Amino acid sequence: MTLKVFRGEAGDPGSGGGRLRTATASIAYIKPIQSALYSSVTRVHEKGWFVFMMVAPVFFLPGFILLRRRLARRSGDVGRVRAGKAWSKAKKRLVAARKVSTKVEVHESIARTIVEFVADHFNRSPAGLTYDAVENLLVSRAVHQELIERTRRCLETCDCARYVPRSGDSDRVDDLFTDARDILQRLEKAL
Repeated sequence: MTLKVFRGEAGDPGSGGGRLRTATASIAYIKPIQSALYSSVTRVHEKGWFVFMMVAPVFFLPGFILLRRRLARRSGDVGRVRAGKAWSKAKKRLVAARKVSTKVEVHESIARTIVEFVADHFNRSPAGLTYDAVENLLVSRAVHQELIERTRRCLETCDCARYVPRSGDSDRVDDLFTDARDILQRLEKAL
C-alpha cells in the first residue's frame, strides 16, 4: 500500500504555522502519592535477622574450623576415646549383668565390669589385669585410699562368690549391684 502525503494549505486548522502549541488543560501529570503507593512493611532483606544470617558465617567459620580440628585430634587419641566411653560401657555391662541367669555369672560380670572400666581409663588391656594391678593403677592416679579399698573388697567378694558358691556373699546380689554402681560413679569422678 502506498501512502501519499501532500502539503496542506496555510488556513487549515491542523497546522499551527510551524509552531507547536501545548494544550495544558488536557494533560494530567502522574505524581506518586507517598501514603498510597509505598508499603510500610519492611522487606525481608532489610530485616535485622536477615543481615545477621548473611554476616554470621564470616564470624562463625573460624570457630567451626578450630572445633573440627580439635575433635579430629581427640578422636585420634585412642586412650582418651576409651576413657570417655568407659562410664557408658560400664552402665550397659551392669544392666546386662542383671539379666544373667546364675549368681556365679552375675558376680563374674560385675568383677569384669569394674576391671574393664579401670582398663579403659588407663588404656590397658583388661585381659591380664590382676586386682593388684588395678589397685596400683588407681594409686598412680591418686585415687582416695578408701575408694581403692572398697573397689578391692568388691572384686574379692565377687571372686569369693564365684569360686565358693556356698559362701554367704552370693545371697546379697542386689547390694553388690548398688555397691558396684557407686564405686564406678566415684571412680569416674576421680579418674
